[in-house]
Amino acid sequence: DVYKRQVCNRCVLNMDHHCPWINNCVGFFNRKFFMLMLFYGLSIQYMILPRLIIEVIKITYDMFDDGIKETFTFENVVIIIACCFMAPLLVSLTIFFRFHLSLVIENSTTIENLDKKRNNSQTVDFNLG
Repeated sequence: DVYKRQVCNRCVLNMDHHCPWINNCVGFFNRKFFMLMLFYGLSIQYMILPRLIIEVIKITYDMFDDGIKETFTFENVVIIIACCFMAPLLVSLTIFFRFHLSLVIENSTTIENLDKKRNNSQTVDFNLG
């Protein structure tokens, strides 16, 4: 199906959704690149977050050994804040990626998925006449 989006002001073949992060509609021709962007972003976060957690654990041990004033340097505060932001972001993006991966496997779009839920059916019939 072709959808005309007011946000992009153009027709998009097999449109999935409008993504504000890439400022474009995700459809037939760029879904691969959208999925790759999610995959690479998740891969980087899965590599960085364990290292941040190790650093936060070291900071915590140092805090008990050296005291709070010596432990809370600017670098340590930035590491703690980064870890606090990255952990929920990683969980959210993982859920988002799994949802879109299941849509790709089913050869479906977000719009079709919402139509299925709205109609309480397993298939969406676009051939109505």
